[in-house]
Amino acid sequence: MQRQERLIRLTQRLVEQPAAPLHVTQLADRWGVAKSTLSEDIALVRETFVGAGTGNVETMAGVQGGVRYR
Repeated sequence: MQRQERLIRLTQRLVEQPAAPLHVTQLADRWGVAKSTLSEDIALVRETFVGAGTGNVETMAGVQGGVRYR
């Protein structure tokens, strides 16, 4: 999957389910990318939301690791 498609899918999932945690490991496995690559995508989406003033993307530490939109 190309980066553009990942960014769109990630953004869509975050917006459709605000406050619901998405597990980074599961997304990385499903999309066939490294967690570090997905973390870069998450950072880009976060910067975009914050810059536009439309919310924030929070990351959660831990074994599963997660991300959610607020």
